[in-house]
Amino acid sequence: MNDAVLFRSNSFSLENTVVDGTAADLPLGLDLAQDLRGRLARHAPHLWIHEPILEDWGTVLWVKDGRTEYHLEVHWIGLGGVETRWGIQFSRPRGCLLALLGRRTRPEECRPIQAIVARVLEEDPRHFHSVEWVTQAEYQERL
Repeated sequence: MNDAVLFRSNSFSLENTVVDGTAADLPLGLDLAQDLRGRLARHAPHLWIHEPILEDWGTVLWVKDGRTEYHLEVHWIGLGGVETRWGIQFSRPRGCLLALLGRRTRPEECRPIQAIVARVLEEDPRHFHSVEWVTQAEYQERL
């Protein structure tokens, strides 16, 4: 596993998400994030998972495993003629100083949550197919 996972799914809305009465420029993956939240809770009931947080580029799931926090950034990636491609990036929150220095989370820091997400994706190939784990650089190349 690496920094991100790509997959295809026809199960989630490709409609531009409406936020406060205004349609976003793209699908934000809110329904995917809500579905993923429920699946994660069933697989790992010890996790605390905040309600999905809408951003202008996608949706964030804030997950706590004890004292360890993770951000799962859910994105729609409708490039290359494939409209049903989605991605999830994994990170751990960083303080302001580390953010200013450009220090990213090392991939190995997110392995525990990635392992749970991998099980969720594997359990339902009807909803999640063509699953591919990629590095951050590979992920950015595909955006």
